[in-house]
Amino acid sequence: PTDAMTPSGQQTSGIWIGFAVAVTGIALAWVNITNAQNLQPQWSQDLAFFHQWVHSAANGGPWASPLILEPQGFFEQVHTHLLLPAVVGAYWMVPRQETLLLIHSFGVALTVWPTWRLAERAGGRVHGVLIALALIGFGPFLAVGVADFRPLVFVIPAITGIWASAYGGSMRGCVVWAMVALLARQDSSYLLISTGAVLCLLPWGKSRRIIGGAVLGIGLVGFASFAFLKPEMFFHINLGGQASFPTGSELWDNRKSFVAAFALSLWWLGIRRPAPLIACLPVFWGMLTTAREWHLLTGPGAHHHAFWLPFVIAS
Repeated sequence: PTDAMTPSGQQTSGIWIGFAVAVTGIALAWVNITNAQNLQPQWSQDLAFFHQWVHSAANGGPWASPLILEPQGFFEQVHTHLLLPAVVGAYWMVPRQETLLLIHSFGVALTVWPTWRLAERAGGRVHGVLIALALIGFGPFLAVGVADFRPLVFVIPAITGIWASAYGGSMRGCVVWAMVALLARQDSSYLLISTGAVLCLLPWGKSRRIIGGAVLGIGLVGFASFAFLKPEMFFHINLGGQASFPTGSELWDNRKSFVAAFALSLWWLGIRRPAPLIACLPVFWGMLTTAREWHLLTGPGAHHHAFWLPFVIAS
C-alpha cells in the first residue's frame, strides 16, 4: 500500500476516477458516432475495412476486406491486433458500426485512469485532478479519441499505465499493462523495449531495475514472437531500413508547423522528468525520417499520435 501512496498520504477513490473515464468515453463516443452518422469519419477507408474484417469474422467468414491491398488473414495482415477477436465477439452480439466506435472511444478514455494516478503519486490529489483535466482538453488526445475505429489506440492507456505503475513501484501493474499493449498492436513491442531499457537505466519514482527488466523482457519476447508468427511486419513509424529525411519543402513546412503548434501546449516542460521522452526517442526519430506526412495535431493522426502520446503524457 505504501507504494501507491501520494505525497499527501491519500488517494482519490477509484469510483471518482472511473466516473471521469466514463464521462470522457461517453463524450468522445458521442462525437465519434455523430461524425460517422454525418458521413464525416476521420479516415473513411480505415473505418470501412476494419468494419469489413470484423463483420466478416463475426459471420464465420475470413479476416479479409476487398478495400485493402494488403495480405489478408489474421496473422497475414501487416498489422496484428490480438484484441480483435474480443471485438468480434462484442460485434456479434451488437452488429452495428457504433459498437466499434464505442470500443475505440472508451479505449482512449481509459488513459485518464493511469494519467490521474501517475499525477497524483507525483504531486498529490489536486495535481491528479488538474493533470486529468489537462489531458482531456489536449487536442491530440481528443483527436485520437474520435478517430473512428483503430485498435492501436489501446496502446495509449497501456504505455501510460506502465509509466504510472513503475512510478508507484508496482511490478504487477507494469506486467498487466505491458500485456494490454501487446494485445493492442504488434508495434507496441518496440515501445516496451525502449520503455524497459530506460526504466533499467534512469530513476523514475519508486521504479526498480527489476521492473524495467520485466518490461524489457516482455517487449523482447513479444517482438520475437510476432516476427516469428507474422509473414510481414510493417511499422507506420519506421525504425530504420529505408528511413531517410524527406526532401520536399512541403513536408518540412508541415513538420515546422506541427512542432510550432505542439510547442504552444508547453509539453516540453516534461524535460524536467525526461525518462519517458528518452524512451520515446525511437518514435521521434522514426517520425522525422519518414517520407509520410505528419498529420495535424487535431486532425487525422492516430497512426502517429498513438505512439508518442503516452510518453508525453507521462513526462
